[in-house]
Amino acid sequence: MNNIIQKDATDIIKQNYIEYSQYVISTRSYPNIRDGCKSVHRRCIYASYKGLPRHLVKSTNAIGEIVKYHPHPSSIYDTLVGMASKYNCPFPIFDTKGNFGDKVNPPAAERYTELMLSDLAIKIFCIFSDYSDMVLGETDVQEPESLPVLLPLCFLQGCYGIPVGMSVVNIPPLNPIDLLKYYIDVLKHKDINYTSNVFIKPNLGNINILNTKNDWQNLLNTGEGIIKYSTVYSVINSGKTIKITGLPKNKSISDLFKIFSSEVEKEQIDIRDESTKDINISIDILPYQRINYKYICDKIDKELTQSVKYKFIFSDGGYAVYASFKDVVKVNLEYLLKCVKKKIQENLCNINNRLFVLNVIELIKKDGIKKLTSLSNEDAEKYLVTKYKTTLEIAKVVLSKPISYLTKEHEKEIENLNQEKECLLNTDEYDYLLALYEDVLSVVKKLYKNISVNFERK
Repeated sequence: MNNIIQKDATDIIKQNYIEYSQYVISTRSYPNIRDGCKSVHRRCIYASYKGLPRHLVKSTNAIGEIVKYHPHPSSIYDTLVGMASKYNCPFPIFDTKGNFGDKVNPPAAERYTELMLSDLAIKIFCIFSDYSDMVLGETDVQEPESLPVLLPLCFLQGCYGIPVGMSVVNIPPLNPIDLLKYYIDVLKHKDINYTSNVFIKPNLGNINILNTKNDWQNLLNTGEGIIKYSTVYSVINSGKTIKITGLPKNKSISDLFKIFSSEVEKEQIDIRDESTKDINISIDILPYQRINYKYICDKIDKELTQSVKYKFIFSDGGYAVYASFKDVVKVNLEYLLKCVKKKIQENLCNINNRLFVLNVIELIKKDGIKKLTSLSNEDAEKYLVTKYKTTLEIAKVVLSKPISYLTKEHEKEIENLNQEKECLLNTDEYDYLLALYEDVLSVVKKLYKNISVNFERK
């Protein structure tokens, strides 16, 4: 009984809630400020890159690989669909085969679909993943704490999350071409604190924004704001047909039938969904009915508008942080530059080791290789370490080479390695990244050349 410690129940609940909320923030609801990924998205990308072959595989196989890092299998396939669907995702990062769903039909079961990380996704999210800061994950497997990405995932695909008892995060998807141009401008100035004048538009499909460009820019500058969207339509056939080509998010043809239920019931209008990939809804005013097309348009404008509240909230070290677009770019680039520098230093270290091995081999050739071949492997290692003042690791590398390699000329190989070393020593991290971003931009321009948005439609 003497070992019983009395504690106030309020303190216990408060401490447990704080620990739980920090766990939710860092692993579930909020994207990481360095890569814009929630943990499940990061694990899907990393596991697919590290564990899956470079060809289409069954989604069930992908889930089997991802679950090694993410012990919540029920959420994995939904996440993969969200990142891969060409109909519902503004920037798909998986190549797919099979039904991944559209605006009407749900995706097929995972045993019927196939996917693989796209080449573009690997360039944006994975090429520096080996230089990430690694941590022990939920399954006791080493995983990146955050990926050194060229562009944060939340800005490419948008992000929404509702943590228990905390603020809702809602980040709109942004135009990838504008994003890349912004980053390129910052890298050209070689200052992560630089504010580019590139105007970054949203990537929300064909939609009207009832706010001004200044309202949108203010959202990016502050990380918080309300944006109002309306339907995109045109009046054709002298007012006999109204063609809808863009609906606000979460609005569909079923909403149209609810809004115009009375007119449809009275056979004043006919509503048809003629869409395939793009939204294309036709409202035909039947010729024998007296109804003004302006009445239909006014009703569309009134009933099919949507106000969305955005708030940029991120996880940083287990805590929730509010950030502007510029804040995220700065943290993202700071981490990316750190990983690029780590890669350059590692490559330099590898080249120096190879040069050291070749220099030792040249000395062995000069002194005669016969002495070395007469020794046992253990004695040969000691001999190299003592005579040439090398490390045991270098000695083992030298002895692993065949006699034919030890006796051939290495002058050209040494020259090439020295040139590569000189090139790396003169490499500027900003210029190194700039070339990558410009390469990605040339690809993205071909894929997303038709992104458009209309501001201030009255």
